Amino acid sequence: MARAKGVPVRQFVDEISGSFRKLVGVAGFSCDDFIRTTEARHKSAVLALWERLRSNNQIYLGHYAGFYSVRDETFYQERDLVDEICDPEGKFNEVISFVESGLRDLSISRSKKALLGIERTITLVHKECGGKIPEVEGMLQGEEAPIDYEAVLAQYVEYMVEYRFFEALKFVINLSSVANEYIARRAPWKLFKEDRKSAQAVVFKLLEYIRCIGIMLQPFVPDSASKILDQISLPVDKRTFGHFSEFHKSGTSLETPTPSSAG
Repeated sequence: MARAKGVPVRQFVDEISGSFRKLVGVAGFSCDDFIRTTEARHKSAVLALWERLRSNNQIYLGHYAGFYSVRDETFYQERDLVDEICDPEGKFNEVISFVESGLRDLSISRSKKALLGIERTITLVHKECGGKIPEVEGMLQGEEAPIDYEAVLAQYVEYMVEYRFFEALKFVINLSSVANEYIARRAPWKLFKEDRKSAQAVVFKLLEYIRCIGIMLQPFVPDSASKILDQISLPVDKRTFGHFSEFHKSGTSLETPTPSSAG
């Protein structure tokens, strides 16, 4: 590949390594260290280990049989092989059937209507609630009853612990769709003209949707999720799953809304 690009091998692999380093920032995570086998510190550590093993007569010539992985550049014994390569098992057949049925074009974007209206909701808070989360004691009932926090979190956690990350993310997106349907049905911008108390309860519930969705998005898009939670002024220490079922505090001032990838 380096020859095809007309560059030295070292330059080519340095560029590849640089791409992986950039992923750290793109993905929004941090690492304690980033080391390459070509670094002097790696070579010295390997040589030190080799010399220690050799001096203790733990390295010898012989024959070895096993499964060789070209990608990993190592041998594996049968006990090291993973049978559950596609877990859960039903997903294996599902993927096969999906491919065999013929591949079609897919959507890589969606209209803004399909996303949770964070900016719209916060704008409403500033326009009708003085920029603060409204007081709704005794008003969260009927359609404005709180979402079932425990059930929502339990389903999300189940997907995550079973490594069904796509389903976990789809679950969060579906919850966003439920919130969109709710705001369209209740139309708080109209309700404020007829019943301010009820409208405030609607806005409060929408902010709760945003809070829960923001918390669940953190493992997937940490930077964007952080911006979402910043916009509703949720304290950093309240952004854990341990605080998932706790209402956001009424009277909290919200910052002026800014466009986000989720709203």
